[in-house]
Amino acid sequence: MKKIALMFALIGTYGFIGSNSTAWAQGSLNPPGAPAPIMKTLNQIEARTAITNVPYTITNSGSYYLTGNFTGIAGTDGITIDLDNVTLDLNGFTLTGVPGSLAGILVPSSRNNVSIFNGILRAWGTYGVQAGGT
Repeated sequence: MKKIALMFALIGTYGFIGSNSTAWAQGSLNPPGAPAPIMKTLNQIEARTAITNVPYTITNSGSYYLTGNFTGIAGTDGITIDLDNVTLDLNGFTLTGVPGSLAGILVPSSRNNVSIFNGILRAWGTYGVQAGGT
């Protein structure tokens, strides 16, 4: 009998508190509008240019990346960088030379702030990376 009385007391207390709707108000359930984007795209953070074939000559300072594995052509360099401030991300891919090919990546004269990383250069005719100057 005591258990039943206790249960009614709890239900009565909950009913009393629950009936006071202003005590539990949380605000409007209608959203204020569509959510705004909170993240930046990769191009907004660091604009990069895709290299989709070789031979390729980088003509503007900036960031570049490979989109796949590439095989060179006899008598040519794979990628030529002849200016300052270039980042080349090989993106984990391989630049493979052929008989008679020249350098995988050529930097023909002394340059500042050139970074080449994250990939493999294999079987180029002269050098994997040939950098003039220091």
